[in-house]
Amino acid sequence: MLELVALFMGVSIWLYCLLGGADFGAGILELFASRENIAKQRKIVNKALASVWEVNHIWLILALVICFNAFPAAWSRIAITFHIPLTLMLIGIVCRGCAFTFRSYDVFKDESQMVYNRFFTVSSLLTPFSLGLVAGGLILGRINPWSNDFVEAFVAPWFNLFSFTLAVFICVLFTYLASVYIVGETSDRAIKTAFISRAKGWMAVAVLTGGVVFVTGWFTHADLFQRFLGDTFSLFCMGITTLLLVPGWIALNERAVWIPRILVAGQFTFIVLGWYNVQHPYLIPPSPEFGYPGLTLYDAAAGSAVLNHLAVALIAGAVLIFPSMFYLFRVFKVRT
Repeated sequence: MLELVALFMGVSIWLYCLLGGADFGAGILELFASRENIAKQRKIVNKALASVWEVNHIWLILALVICFNAFPAAWSRIAITFHIPLTLMLIGIVCRGCAFTFRSYDVFKDESQMVYNRFFTVSSLLTPFSLGLVAGGLILGRINPWSNDFVEAFVAPWFNLFSFTLAVFICVLFTYLASVYIVGETSDRAIKTAFISRAKGWMAVAVLTGGVVFVTGWFTHADLFQRFLGDTFSLFCMGITTLLLVPGWIALNERAVWIPRILVAGQFTFIVLGWYNVQHPYLIPPSPEFGYPGLTLYDAAAGSAVLNHLAVALIAGAVLIFPSMFYLFRVFKVRT
């Protein structure tokens, strides 16, 4: 039951980043839109997100509920240590949702739209960046739960070069996802050509920032880098991710819609699998310099009664949620 619950949590995080991440990326794309195309792009983004943007948060909610029920010790440590970036992430989610609602459905289209648009784009950047800071802190392993110093306990774990470069990479990756997904959201040839060009550009930026993450990982946490390079499956995932760049580029040049979407989703999936394989079984990695042993899935797990009931609830929920989500996307995405 423990492994089953952990699988549900992992799938929820993966789906949130894959689907919700593309939503955030669409907002980041607006920051780089040209003046002559920004009105059309904004209209396309509003139409693309209108039917699914709120639904995608179900995966974040599910992952959080699983974590604090099934792994309360890990949830407590993560929520306390990373309360600053988590708070920023929550602010970004709320501001982005409010701004999108007002700019899409406000009766009066006046100067206030400029405020809504700015809140939407900035919060679309703030949220994944904050998420990246948390992920970087969890991967790096610089947690000191016994420190009485505020900076060392609550800032240093995420305020470092590796966490910032990973946060930038996640923002770029989400924008890359969005730029590929959005190619099929318009029939306007000129706009589609602009989106295809932008998607190829973000593909190149994703490769560049991914390389920077590895370089900073080497200098700030050589053990993590060596473990990744010493793991056959993780290297396989990195190799497949790299190889998929070629057919993705070709498919974009041929103005295909679904093939690039499938390929970029595959790239993202292999990136997540490679990271998971290095991190497993730790939810919070050890920090040898502070004598902190970390927390594995097994150390942080709740009692068997909780896990059993939670597993049954998750299975029952999956029977309802996944067909409903499939139907939603089929109606609003596949048929359009």
